[in-house]
Amino acid sequence: MTDESSCIAKKSNGGINVNVFPVYNGKPVVSRKAYRDTVYIKYGASSFPGVSLSKYEIKLVAPVGNNFVNISKLNCGNYYFYIACQDSASGQRLTGGASLITDKIVGNFDIVIPVNGQ
Repeated sequence: MTDESSCIAKKSNGGINVNVFPVYNGKPVVSRKAYRDTVYIKYGASSFPGVSLSKYEIKLVAPVGNNFVNISKLNCGNYYFYIACQDSASGQRLTGGASLITDKIVGNFDIVIPVNGQ
Protein backbone atom coordinates (compact mmCIF):
# COMPACT_ATOMS: atom_id res chain seq x y z
CA MET A 1 0.00 0.00 0.00
CA THR A 2 1.05 3.57 -0.60
CA ASP A 3 0.04 6.94 0.74
CA GLU A 4 -3.05 8.04 -1.20
CA SER A 5 -1.51 11.46 -1.88
CA SER A 6 1.34 9.79 -3.79
CA CYS A 7 -1.06 7.92 -6.13
CA ILE A 8 -1.29 10.32 -9.04
CA ALA A 9 -2.39 8.59 -12.21
CA LYS A 10 0.03 9.25 -15.02
CA LYS A 11 2.42 7.59 -17.43
CA SER A 12 5.95 8.16 -16.26
CA ASN A 13 8.49 5.78 -14.83
CA GLY A 14 6.00 3.90 -12.66
CA GLY A 15 6.11 0.18 -12.10
CA ILE A 16 2.66 -0.79 -13.34
CA ASN A 17 2.17 -2.65 -16.61
CA VAL A 18 -1.31 -3.18 -18.08
CA ASN A 19 -2.38 -5.36 -21.00
CA VAL A 20 -5.83 -4.50 -22.39
CA PHE A 21 -7.53 -7.35 -24.28
CA PRO A 22 -10.60 -6.49 -26.41
CA VAL A 23 -13.08 -9.38 -26.69
CA TYR A 24 -16.07 -9.52 -29.06
CA ASN A 25 -18.66 -12.31 -28.74
CA GLY A 26 -16.23 -14.19 -26.48
CA LYS A 27 -13.36 -14.08 -28.98
CA PRO A 28 -10.20 -11.94 -28.95
CA VAL A 29 -10.03 -9.04 -31.39
CA VAL A 30 -6.72 -8.96 -33.28
CA SER A 31 -5.18 -5.66 -34.35
CA ARG A 32 -5.16 -5.40 -38.14
CA LYS A 33 -3.26 -3.23 -40.57
CA ALA A 34 -6.53 -1.72 -41.84
CA TYR A 35 -7.75 -0.85 -38.31
CA ARG A 36 -5.37 -1.18 -35.41
CA ASP A 37 -6.70 -1.67 -31.89
CA THR A 38 -6.35 1.62 -30.02
CA VAL A 39 -6.65 2.35 -26.30
CA TYR A 40 -7.43 5.88 -25.09
CA ILE A 41 -6.49 6.57 -21.46
CA LYS A 42 -8.08 9.03 -19.06
CA TYR A 43 -5.94 9.67 -15.98
CA GLY A 44 -7.64 10.10 -12.62
CA ALA A 45 -10.97 8.65 -13.80
CA SER A 46 -12.83 5.56 -12.65
CA SER A 47 -15.95 6.06 -14.75
CA PHE A 48 -16.56 6.49 -18.49
CA PRO A 49 -15.65 10.07 -19.48
CA GLY A 50 -17.51 9.84 -22.80
CA VAL A 51 -16.79 9.11 -26.46
CA SER A 52 -15.12 12.43 -27.23
CA LEU A 53 -11.47 11.53 -27.72
CA SER A 54 -10.41 15.01 -26.56
CA LYS A 55 -11.30 13.91 -23.00
CA TYR A 56 -8.42 11.41 -22.97
CA GLU A 57 -4.79 12.26 -22.27
CA ILE A 58 -3.05 9.59 -24.31
CA LYS A 59 -3.66 6.93 -26.92
CA LEU A 60 -1.71 3.75 -27.56
CA VAL A 61 -1.96 1.49 -30.60
CA ALA A 62 -1.44 -2.27 -30.72
CA PRO A 63 1.05 -3.72 -33.18
CA VAL A 64 -0.54 -5.54 -36.12
CA GLY A 65 -1.30 -9.14 -35.12
CA ASN A 66 -1.55 -8.49 -31.37
CA ASN A 67 -4.76 -9.21 -29.49
CA PHE A 68 -3.90 -6.73 -26.73
CA VAL A 69 -2.57 -3.22 -26.18
CA ASN A 70 0.29 -2.86 -23.71
CA ILE A 71 0.49 0.15 -21.41
CA SER A 72 3.66 0.36 -19.35
CA LYS A 73 5.28 2.59 -16.74
CA LEU A 74 2.06 3.72 -15.06
CA ASN A 75 1.92 5.01 -11.49
CA CYS A 76 -0.63 3.93 -8.91
CA GLY A 77 -3.96 5.71 -9.28
CA ASN A 78 -7.24 5.63 -11.21
CA TYR A 79 -7.39 5.04 -14.95
CA TYR A 80 -10.14 4.63 -17.51
CA PHE A 81 -9.30 2.68 -20.67
CA TYR A 82 -11.52 3.18 -23.74
CA ILE A 83 -10.73 0.84 -26.62
CA ALA A 84 -11.68 1.08 -30.29
CA CYS A 85 -11.13 -1.85 -32.63
CA GLN A 86 -12.73 -3.61 -35.60
CA ASP A 87 -14.40 -6.98 -36.08
CA SER A 88 -12.42 -8.77 -38.78
CA ALA A 89 -15.45 -10.67 -40.09
CA SER A 90 -17.98 -7.84 -40.46
CA GLY A 91 -15.69 -4.79 -40.50
CA GLN A 92 -17.87 -3.28 -37.77
CA ARG A 93 -16.28 -0.71 -35.45
CA LEU A 94 -16.23 -1.94 -31.86
CA THR A 95 -15.73 -0.04 -28.61
CA GLY A 96 -15.71 -0.71 -24.90
CA GLY A 97 -14.13 0.44 -21.71
CA ALA A 98 -13.03 -0.43 -18.19
CA SER A 99 -11.36 1.22 -15.24
CA LEU A 100 -8.37 0.30 -13.12
CA ILE A 101 -8.03 1.59 -9.59
CA THR A 102 -4.87 0.57 -7.80
CA ASP A 103 -2.71 1.68 -4.91
CA LYS A 104 0.10 -0.68 -5.90
CA ILE A 105 3.32 0.86 -7.12
CA VAL A 106 4.48 -2.25 -8.98
CA GLY A 107 2.38 -4.87 -10.71
CA ASN A 108 1.05 -6.42 -13.88
CA PHE A 109 -2.62 -6.30 -14.79
CA ASP A 110 -4.49 -8.03 -17.62
CA ILE A 111 -7.83 -6.36 -18.31
CA VAL A 112 -10.32 -8.05 -20.63
CA ILE A 113 -12.75 -5.53 -22.12
CA PRO A 114 -15.92 -6.73 -23.84
CA VAL A 115 -16.50 -4.59 -26.93
CA ASN A 116 -19.73 -3.94 -28.81
CA GLY A 117 -20.67 -2.61 -32.23
CA GLN A 118 -21.28 1.06 -32.88
